[in-house]
Amino acid sequence: MQGQLETCLDLVASEAVYHTACHRSFCHVKQADVELGCSAGRPEEPAKSDSFKKICAYSEAADDQLYAVSDLLQILQDMGETGEVAYSLRHLKRKLEETYGDHIFFSEVSGRKNVICFRDMASHIITDKWYRDRHSCVEDDSQRIVTAAAKLIRAQIREAVYSHNTYPAPSDLSDAEKCKNWIPSLLRQFMDIVVCEELKQVSIGHSIVQGARPRSAISPVLFGVGVSLDHTFGS
Repeated sequence: MQGQLETCLDLVASEAVYHTACHRSFCHVKQADVELGCSAGRPEEPAKSDSFKKICAYSEAADDQLYAVSDLLQILQDMGETGEVAYSLRHLKRKLEETYGDHIFFSEVSGRKNVICFRDMASHIITDKWYRDRHSCVEDDSQRIVTAAAKLIRAQIREAVYSHNTYPAPSDLSDAEKCKNWIPSLLRQFMDIVVCEELKQVSIGHSIVQGARPRSAISPVLFGVGVSLDHTFGS
């Protein structure tokens, strides 16, 4: 180990890392010190932490766009963030893996490496951390619950499989039950509580899905309305 360290002039620039368990075994750190929260490594920089949160929020809110790790860094620079508050590519990828765990994976799409893909985000949103963030203030807690519910609905909309290669058939428009089943279950349950009339539930639900995925979904109801208007007004 000493020989490996002698060949490196700057461990920070080389992003040298070690596993916590290996470091504890190597240095014989007592378990009591670990339980007290004594952690190794440099402390987290607030500016970089804020930038990373912006990246996570941007990638989660994306519609059907696929971003590589390098794309997210470029987007962060476009937001006005300088390189001093941004992670390197390798460190950013590691931070994303630590944050999302099994809910994120990196693939190669159209020759682009490290393209970020999410899966099963609903279980990621409902975690122990979500419950630990509860506040004593009822109003703050209510806003937190609404925000989490919106994220759950958006995650299910993003993971739903819709075909945008063919236009909806007339049977898709005339069958009310089929139109309602086109809406993801969480959004459908939300509409059942907020709106009483079934026709309004379907129309508003289709509008929300189309608004969340404008390029990767074709709502049968909205498409049918557009065709009817074209037949009526000729434009």
